[in-house]
Amino acid sequence: MAAAFRVLFTGYAGQRVASTVSFVQDGDIRVIIDPGMVPEPAAILAPLQRLTDSPDRITDVILSHHHPDHTLSAALFPRARIHDFWAIYTSDVWQDRAAEGFALSPSIRLIETPGHTPQDITTLVATGEGTVAFTHLWWSAQGPVDDPLASDPSALHRNRARVLEVAALIVPGHGAPFKPTAQTPRSSRVPPPGNRLRWHWGYVQRTCSSRQWWTHAHRFPRPLGISPVVLRSRCPTFHGVRRRVTSDCSIGVRQGLSALLP
Repeated sequence: MAAAFRVLFTGYAGQRVASTVSFVQDGDIRVIIDPGMVPEPAAILAPLQRLTDSPDRITDVILSHHHPDHTLSAALFPRARIHDFWAIYTSDVWQDRAAEGFALSPSIRLIETPGHTPQDITTLVATGEGTVAFTHLWWSAQGPVDDPLASDPSALHRNRARVLEVAALIVPGHGAPFKPTAQTPRSSRVPPPGNRLRWHWGYVQRTCSSRQWWTHAHRFPRPLGISPVVLRSRCPTFHGVRRRVTSDCSIGVRQGLSALLP
């Protein structure tokens, strides 16, 4: 018998951030995927109440990766086993295991899909309408094409291709489910000939959008005079974690500058 799923809360990313939270049932196995940041616990628990009697009946929680916006509400399910990329956690028991190929049930299995972070996993669920992939390889149906926070963009693009080979439907990290099409973002954009400077500025602006450093940056006579250190020092706190900003902005600036180099 195939599994069934329901999106409990559709996430978003912008001025505020929330994860897409999903429920999957395969026989007696009841799974919550990415119970992270939401406006309030009721955003998850109210729709869940229509599907099962109590949060205590959830048997498993799957975390696609370790960012707080995808983990913050895991404690709503105190009896569940917690799954991540390298272990299962139950009460005070830590059970090591690789995520790749691990089956929670006949219709639910995990694969390793690093890219957004080194620890990312994707949950593949066999349903009556095909395989559904719950993943952070995409934030939403629109991508982004270039994940500005990706720890390894090339790995992310390879794993997108892997998931697209099997998925009839994708449930992304911060958006509504979508069916893959020819327009689904797959790999990084290549700067068009003769427009490399504009691409560079656009990439850096999207990676660390802040009028503070954007204005400061334009005081330099040449783009190549703006080092990653300068941009990094002007980048604002992102979600209140400055250390993460420093790392992510450096990645984005290096990738943007690489488009200008021969």
